[in-house]
Amino acid sequence: MPEPVPHLEEAIAQVHGQRAQQRGHAEQREAVLPPDLAAGLADTPRALAIFNTLTVALRRQIVQYVEIAKQGRTREKRVALIVQRMLERAAKRRKLRSRKSGKTPKKGSKQKRGRNNSHRKMPQRKQM
Repeated sequence: MPEPVPHLEEAIAQVHGQRAQQRGHAEQREAVLPPDLAAGLADTPRALAIFNTLTVALRRQIVQYVEIAKQGRTREKRVALIVQRMLERAAKRRKLRSRKSGKTPKKGSKQKRGRNNSHRKMPQRKQM
């Protein structure tokens, strides 16, 4: 059996270590908020709270969406749109939570009143 080459094993271990470190670093990379987006979210604390609950990848995508705008007016519109979407997301979460807790019935759902259908007999199959 041939002897292992020490410098080759060290090089392989180093490459594997670098790859593992890069994967870990890429997952934890946080999006840096541009000042105008940070100010827009800070003006509305509820929108900022919802923004902070988003995944890192989605936050990076939102930041990129704001940063690729070439004109200041477009950036302002996009910041306002993002704040609005965060507030809509918050309202949707509140609505879903209230449904789960049973406070309000679903829209269009039929509530049972009094009896259920368990008193009815199941139809018998005809025997041949």
